[in-house]
Amino acid sequence: MKYILLALILIFTSTISLADPHWVSVGRTADKIDFYYDVNTIRKVDGNILRIWVKVDESLNKEAVKIKQFQLDCAMSKLKLMYMIVYGDMDMTKTIFFGGVTEEWSPIVSGTKYEVIKDTLCTDKHRHK
Repeated sequence: MKYILLALILIFTSTISLADPHWVSVGRTADKIDFYYDVNTIRKVDGNILRIWVKVDESLNKEAVKIKQFQLDCAMSKLKLMYMIVYGDMDMTKTIFFGGVTEEWSPIVSGTKYEVIKDTLCTDKHRHK
């Protein structure tokens, strides 16, 4: 079952493009890192917890593009990284890392792009999916 899930995630991520309309920009940090979330993958897991995919694009700094799946606890303002894919190029064709991460819950730091994502997604319109 684990391999089927990994295969499905690979298929999902192999079709991702920076120009895809389902990636909504959250903004750019001062150090030129762009953040996006995927509106098509927002899912309510339990109560106030959402599952989301976030794209962290560091390609302007000649760094990697990272696609991360988080669980987001709207009530407690914290998130937990579940999966991550790291691409070594802007075209997202060279996969450097892929795998389950499953970290502990972390508080969302005030003033970060993750706080913007939480404030955007933890509304009634997204909590009922």
